[in-house]
Amino acid sequence: MTSLRRVAAPGFLVLLASACLEPVPIQQDAGPIVVDSPAAVVTALERAYEKRDLALLSSVLAHDADRNAAYVFYLHGPSDASETAWTYAEEVRIHRRMFDPTRSATGEPPVPRDLWQAGAAVSFRQITPFEERFDLYSADAGADGKLDPAIWRVTDARYSTEGLFRMKSENDYLIQGDADLVVLEDLTRGAGEDGKFCLYAWEDLGVAEKPAPGPAAILEATWSTWKRLYR
Repeated sequence: MTSLRRVAAPGFLVLLASACLEPVPIQQDAGPIVVDSPAAVVTALERAYEKRDLALLSSVLAHDADRNAAYVFYLHGPSDASETAWTYAEEVRIHRRMFDPTRSATGEPPVPRDLWQAGAAVSFRQITPFEERFDLYSADAGADGKLDPAIWRVTDARYSTEGLFRMKSENDYLIQGDADLVVLEDLTRGAGEDGKFCLYAWEDLGVAEKPAPGPAAILEATWSTWKRLYR
């Protein structure tokens, strides 16, 4: 399991990390996001984290098992239980606990108060263009469990990600790492229809190990480590 390390905040997060007495400001937006392209799926993901919007996040995750389109999150390194991935239901459960820690379901442990968020600033920066993933297509109209190219167009791109999560406790979290994001376009839906584009897979590629940082400021983690805190 990836460990949490204390680091100084880099780049666009420096000012936010230094504003110890102020909450992270949520960026203003012009209205609802129109998810009309693969890149717009990623923009919606950013906003869902910043606004702690579970409905938005859920709406952009593939959830159509009958047509082989079931979202998967691939962890950066296996968990202590040798788990390497989880699917839609677990991703939504984790984010319900992350976005609204007061909503613990029956039988769930409560979310520790030091994981209750006060604000977030998140950036997904595209590194490579979206390219079609022909290896994910079915050769027999989906009978093999893969994606039917008559229904879906599959593309992916690599992103560099950063997220500063300000907590209501004394420890804040800096989440970094590259990600391979696989997006589906539903060819049976018209332009502008809800669900036309959705996130099929998120592979957490982690971040290269860095030299020991200077003065401690916040806790650093990969997305895999961060999400596991809320399980």
